[in-house]
Amino acid sequence: MSENYLENFKLAVSRHEELKNQKAIAEETVRDCDSKIGFLELEISQAKRNLAADEKRNFRGDLSDESLAKSKLVIEKLIDELEQFEKRKKIAQSVIPDIDRESIQIGQAINSARFHYCQDIRSGITESLSGDKSLQKKLLNAYAAMVSGGNFNGDWRSFLAGIFREPGQPEIIEAADAFRKAHGLEEG
Repeated sequence: MSENYLENFKLAVSRHEELKNQKAIAEETVRDCDSKIGFLELEISQAKRNLAADEKRNFRGDLSDESLAKSKLVIEKLIDELEQFEKRKKIAQSVIPDIDRESIQIGQAINSARFHYCQDIRSGITESLSGDKSLQKKLLNAYAAMVSGGNFNGDWRSFLAGIFREPGQPEIIEAADAFRKAHGLEEG
């Protein structure tokens, strides 16, 4: 069963990476569109000034109707291009919250799969220890010797704590890092 949890973990981590990439692309698209929109707005402003001057020249007869139509067409094309970039920006902005929501869900799936996988591994180890009759017999004999010697103050847990030293924080961190690495539980 732990293999299923590990596979789910790996699939979720992979999807999480895909989502990070998608978000980065969407954010880059928004920035690129902002830049292009700013540039196009300046071009449109200049084209409108040029059109106003062309309309005056056309009115005086210094510019043909065809040339005036070309000036208007330049503005129309720039406006169309501007609208396309504004639409693209809006679409990119709209997918970012969706990606964020899915990222949160995937993060929860990663944590859940990791938790269940680690619980399965822990259960297997503790079952192995609790099923080790030789170890149990040795511990029971040592406890019986302690009790038989007149030491009635200690309970079973204290007795075990006296045999098995509690690891320090650096040892726990090192063991946890090694466990994650050995079991492929590292993200990113």
